[in-house]
Amino acid sequence: MENENQSILEEVRSWKEDVAREHDFDIKKIIYSAIQRQKSSNHRIISLEEQDAGSKEKRALASG
Repeated sequence: MENENQSILEEVRSWKEDVAREHDFDIKKIIYSAIQRQKSSNHRIISLEEQDAGSKEKRALASG
């Protein structure tokens, strides 16, 4: 953490402010940038549709 006394919440708020400022507080630019970061990461991105489908499958299996 940058400052030992800075709470995690303050750190997250500061990061969000920095990201917004970098994109001129334009929500479309912020979202586009986030999508590009997700595409270039090596992490699996789970969509709400995938989560919903997984929940339905679990309920179907549980009800047998």
